[in-house]
Amino acid sequence: MVFSEIKHASTGWVLVAVAASAMTYLGATISMKGADPTSLPTLHTFNTQVASSFANRLTPAQAGGYAVNIRFPNATASIPRPLSPASASTRSAC
Repeated sequence: MVFSEIKHASTGWVLVAVAASAMTYLGATISMKGADPTSLPTLHTFNTQVASSFANRLTPAQAGGYAVNIRFPNATASIPRPLSPASASTRSAC
């Protein structure tokens, strides 16, 4: 049933939907870069936001996405460990 509907979907609207979805990840990337007191690499930050989205699907109460966003600045050594949760909570409060 679903596959037959997808087969008849308009290519233009599919491209619009994919672009709109990508814009949400771009917005999350800009938000994370703005909340971090140091400079995060843009492409890695974008990839982290995509990973965070997938982690949110697998964990209750979006705990996985929050954990990914806390761990990423630590892994890139951009900010000390105590500041990472503050950076993530600043983003989620907005």
